[in-house]
Amino acid sequence: MKKKRAPAGSPAKKKLILIVLLLVLGALWARVFLRSPKERSKAAAAPAPAAVEQVRPAPPASVPRVTVEVDWPPQLTRDPFGVDLTDYPGTEDVTASESLVAPRTADDPAMQHDLASLRLQSTMLDNEPHAVINGTVYRVGDTLNGFVIRRIEHRCVVMTRDDVHVELKM
Repeated sequence: MKKKRAPAGSPAKKKLILIVLLLVLGALWARVFLRSPKERSKAAAAPAPAAVEQVRPAPPASVPRVTVEVDWPPQLTRDPFGVDLTDYPGTEDVTASESLVAPRTADDPAMQHDLASLRLQSTMLDNEPHAVINGTVYRVGDTLNGFVIRRIEHRCVVMTRDDVHVELKM
């Protein structure tokens, strides 16, 4: 014959849990309050642990103390979010012979016609810079319509032909 178990929320189960809790509580109470007076006095007389002070040892006299003062600039001297293109190849400073301030132009109508037909579409500044001109990829040193590509910069290509420096920009 099988015994039926009481459902989880039944009054019999709740009563059993309450009895077990009261027994545990009674055992704890008996342990604390039913001790002999001798044991209680020992527990009361036991000194509380003293606060331990940590004393740092003094530095040895033979080691001199050094104070370092740093003079930080009040403001940044550069823009931390700015891009410095001088670290990329092909963006070196322009020398006096390659001055781009006032580039010379040739009076030759053929050169003017060749320049008018060139369209810079893209520049890529990797380890080896590339430029896309009229749908074709070129590198530094390549020749295009008689123009030799000298430098590829951000959105700009510097070319020479017959000692005439020309900038092709997007």
